[in-house]
Amino acid sequence: MEKSVVRILVISLLLLGMGCSYQTGIVEYRKYNMYTAANAGNIKYEELLPIQESGSSFIWESCSILTSEIANLMFDRSKAAGGNALMNVKWFAENGAVTTPTCKTGYGWFLLYIVGGLGPWVKSATAEASIIKLNEEELKNTSLLQDLNIIPLISKQDFFAQLHL
Repeated sequence: MEKSVVRILVISLLLLGMGCSYQTGIVEYRKYNMYTAANAGNIKYEELLPIQESGSSFIWESCSILTSEIANLMFDRSKAAGGNALMNVKWFAENGAVTTPTCKTGYGWFLLYIVGGLGPWVKSATAEASIIKLNEEELKNTSLLQDLNIIPLISKQDFFAQLHL
């Protein structure tokens, strides 16, 4: 009787240890000029290039911290490429690409290498987007700010100031 309980416990731990879990994070998209939409409404823009960033961290680190770090890397690369926004932002999850910031935690590291489960590679996240340059002249004459639902969040003056970062 005791042996079968121990076997069941060991098998359960093995199955649990081999799995992964996905968590969602919180990223302040407006801070990084990121949009999940695949177009810019009625405003013209120039698509500069696609971008993909990945990161990893310790198991105890928040998914929001990891996804915000990735968003910051994407924002910095966007500025370096001459862009002023990121469109069609997608995060990779169990079922493919999603618009919600997502992290994956691999518990198999604990099973294979006990100490390996404490490394900065256990939790990971990957995102992709298109770096774009919004046409600033058209921005002033269109309703893009309303289309992107950011008027209540920041003023038009702050939005245009962010374009010049």
